[in-house]
Amino acid sequence: LDEPTSVLAPSELAAFLDLLRNLRGEGRIVVLITHKLAEAIAVADRITVLRRGRVVARTTPAETSEEKLAGLMIGEIVIEPDARARPALAGEPVLAVEGLSLDDRTGRRILDQLSFRVAPGEIVGLLKSGSAFYAPATSAIAMAESYLRDKKRVLPAAAWLNGEYGVRDLYVGVPVVIGSKGVERVVEIELNGAERSMFEKSAQAVEGLVEACKKIAPHLGK
Repeated sequence: LDEPTSVLAPSELAAFLDLLRNLRGEGRIVVLITHKLAEAIAVADRITVLRRGRVVARTTPAETSEEKLAGLMIGEIVIEPDARARPALAGEPVLAVEGLSLDDRTGRRILDQLSFRVAPGEIVGLLKSGSAFYAPATSAIAMAESYLRDKKRVLPAAAWLNGEYGVRDLYVGVPVVIGSKGVERVVEIELNGAERSMFEKSAQAVEGLVEACKKIAPHLGK
């Protein structure tokens, strides 16, 4: 299960975690992929931590904490920031938006009279936790629309490469043409040295994740 709780309300989350516990009680194996550490600690028997596509630790809920897991994930000790409210900073705003409205391509209103100001040194949150599923959902809709209506749009997607960009037998995020046949073509663009280096690191991270998954579940490599 890959990030299955991203769009669940608190009441739905509790029921879902109870379901996982019931499945465990029946002797079933559940692999839960999540960045929500409290959920992993709440239901897991064993926790495997990946960083940059490689296994960096294996532990159990009794032996760890959210802080320890976060440190393992990013490679350093996490210090909880001081989240107490502070007085607004004085001075002219560096950004001011007044009455912003926006419709999507279907004519549906997605922004309606949005107004906000950002003072120097201030962080303003707009979408909050909704961004965790809004952006992926929007991308999925764009791909589905291009497929169903044979629009042949160029979109970023994880595609199986067979020599493109010098990569073979691996799913990597690249620009592709999506039409009624699915991914109809991988679009190869010229990369400069820095871009090539970043792309290769991305592909290596995917390879590392694949190998880590094979170690966790050897049958995946068969």
